[in-house]
Amino acid sequence: MIGSKIKNLREHLGYTQPEFGMFIDSKINKTPPTSFDKKTVYGWERGRFLPNTERLQVIADLAETDINTFLYGSFEDYIIGLVVYEDKLLTKGSEEKNLYEFIVYHPFSPSLSSMAMENEKLIKFFANLTLENKALVANQTYEKCLRENLGHFDSIEICKTFIASISAFLFNDIRGYTLQIQMEVERIEQEWTDFLQEVSNDNNALPNMEGIQEIFEALTNFYNGLEKINEQYSNLNTEPRK
Repeated sequence: MIGSKIKNLREHLGYTQPEFGMFIDSKINKTPPTSFDKKTVYGWERGRFLPNTERLQVIADLAETDINTFLYGSFEDYIIGLVVYEDKLLTKGSEEKNLYEFIVYHPFSPSLSSMAMENEKLIKFFANLTLENKALVANQTYEKCLRENLGHFDSIEICKTFIASISAFLFNDIRGYTLQIQMEVERIEQEWTDFLQEVSNDNNALPNMEGIQEIFEALTNFYNGLEKINEQYSNLNTEPRK
């Protein structure tokens, strides 16, 4: 893709491969070169290797953009790709993770909301949003990134901005409040299920199972009651409980 951009730029300017290389180097060196190996430009255009930083800067200037935008596309498209389509984050290391994986793998302070949930729970909520709502969060994330002057490689700060955008988006809706309670109900149900499995072979440790069953039914009814509140007052659509 980058090679195609270089080729399109060269052809737009009307240069052959050797002429293009000579023109670029003439912008860098005080003494213009008298020749240039066309295999070098051919390698760029075939994607075999990239120009060095100095040459990349000249190429980006010719394209009237900055190096990162020339290489990786507009920052807006990059953020939308990360948030909506799970594209890979650009990092200065060798990691290849999408935004969600990176946030879970690199724990950092959660949103500053007074009702902040764990980042992983926010990601779980976001994953169940409709595409339309994900796009809204992506736009909010992009606007916040612009205000903070973030760039393509500001991975941690982009992740924090994304989490803050989910939190702000969520807590502007009634579901932001019911969701916390529903997640707590799910946690209790799971803990009790695990406990009952552990003591299932010890009859002396088993509680009254009829009573336990009624508690589970009460929790389910409570959970479903919250979901009815969501259906009536929430503007956010998520996947139903399985």
